[in-house]
Parts: sequence; C-alpha cells; structure tokens
Amino acid sequence: MFFNRHIKQGKEIGQNTLQMLTSATQATEFDEMGRFKPTKEFFADPYVSGFLINFIGFTITFGLGGGNWSSSKKGECIASALSVIDPYNQLKQILIGNLKVDQEQQKTGLNDGATAIGVIYKTLNENDQDPKYIEAKSLAEEMHSFNSAISLQDSLSSAIMIVTLREYIQKRWNE
Repeated sequence: MFFNRHIKQGKEIGQNTLQMLTSATQATEFDEMGRFKPTKEFFADPYVSGFLINFIGFTITFGLGGGNWSSSKKGECIASALSVIDPYNQLKQILIGNLKVDQEQQKTGLNDGATAIGVIYKTLNENDQDPKYIEAKSLAEEMHSFNSAISLQDSLSSAIMIVTLREYIQKRWNE
C-alpha cells in the first residue's frame, strides 16, 4: 500500500477540487441543489480545462512536495484526481492530446490556475502585478473586514477563486 500512496493522494486532490468546483458553480446550470452536476461540455471548456490541469499539477508540486516525483508517479496521481473530478474523461483526453481546445483560452485558464495555487500555497510574489491577483487582494481585504475570524490568507485564497474560476463560470454559463 505504501507504493500506492500517490494514487490515494490523487483521489484526495480530486475530492478537494470537487469541493472547489461545487462552490465555483453555485447558481449556475451546474448546481443542482448544492451539488456539482457538470456536463461533458464543462470539462471540454478550454479555460476550465487549463485551470484544472494547472491546479491539480501544482497541487502535487506544492501541496504534496511532488516536484521530484517521476513522471509516471505524477501521471498516476493526476489520473487518480481526474477520475474523481471528471466522469466524462474530457480532461484526460485534453491532456493526452486527443481533444483539441482553443489554445489562447486554455492559456488564460492555465495562468489563472497557477495564480490560484500560488496564492493558496503562498508561493506567489506579494508584489505580483497580475490584475486578477490585485483584484483578489482588494476583495480579500473587504471580506476580511466583514469576518475577521477568518485569516486574511484564507480570505485571499477564497477571493482568488472568486475572481478567476467562479467569475469565468458565471460569465460563460450564467448569461
């Protein structure tokens, strides 16, 4: 069992990512009474796929310390996470190149996913000039002023998800 720890960790990443997606999709067509109910189209979206691919990959690197893992071990961990998140295997198809998506939109998602992880794991430079990071810092201060029981860092982690993934989903599917 010791040798399969990364697969179990992948499932945990998948569960945590599902919780994030549940929050990010509230009040959209993917919200069914507080439960995340995605469609095949959701995971094939270039921004969403880019965001999730980087989010999972960097969670392995920064959250699990997997930067030095072999590519097969990382791949198995990612596959494990994706099996929990995406019942349609769209993300896996995008990763292996069987499903093509708009590269520019995916690049935006990749960047936003990296920014979100940078905030969550405190690896992003505090002076980073990413407009979404700047917006998130302002929102986090506002959120923190309303509820000082939650740390400013936790508020920032929530705020970055709001101004990246949630905002995209709301604009894309809630018009």
